[in-house]
Amino acid sequence: MSAAVQSIIELGSDGMVIDVECHITNGLPNMIIVGSSNKATIDAKERIRSGFSSAKLDLPRKRITLNLSPADVPKVGTG
Repeated sequence: MSAAVQSIIELGSDGMVIDVECHITNGLPNMIIVGSSNKATIDAKERIRSGFSSAKLDLPRKRITLNLSPADVPKVGTG
């Protein structure tokens, strides 16, 4: 299963549209964020888990890969 949405990141005083793609497959339950992310975006895994819990939704017990593209643009912050 795959899905994609667009988001905006800050680049100085400007913004840039990025694509956030999610792919869920069978395998060991895990969440991976790729695409030149930093510590704040890696911590997003816990915010995603708590958001699912607060909404009383079950997080799929599958392998979840989140791709932030374009990969050559550094992603910083929680946006």
